[in-house]
Amino acid sequence: TYLINYIQESAVYDATVVEAETHSVILNITALEIVSFNGTLHYNGTDYTPTITTSGNTSLLTSTLTAPEITANELVYFNWTYTLNGVDYNSSNYNQTIIFLTPLVISASCSDKALRFDLQDEGNLSA
Repeated sequence: TYLINYIQESAVYDATVVEAETHSVILNITALEIVSFNGTLHYNGTDYTPTITTSGNTSLLTSTLTAPEITANELVYFNWTYTLNGVDYNSSNYNQTIIFLTPLVISASCSDKALRFDLQDEGNLSA
């Protein structure tokens, strides 16, 4: 008998992150049969060993990363290689925009140097 293993992959990640921000990148694999599974995330030229979670016919490769510090907005590319039931696969290619935060320049002659930033979710104004 032959098993034709139907495989579906989907990536979960933020399309835009701010430099030095911690974020997760997840590859979700659904297959008819998962006996063995492992993989590697290739992110911006660096390989990462993700945490692997398998439940039934779904497996996740989860990596928590810190976006690199940059000098201008930058587009980074990533993908996964993984082995499912002894067969090697390459995921689709993805990209993520890293936003550069312009450094604050404060004049030495400035007498009031207090700064306050409030970031809120636009939809519900929660922090």
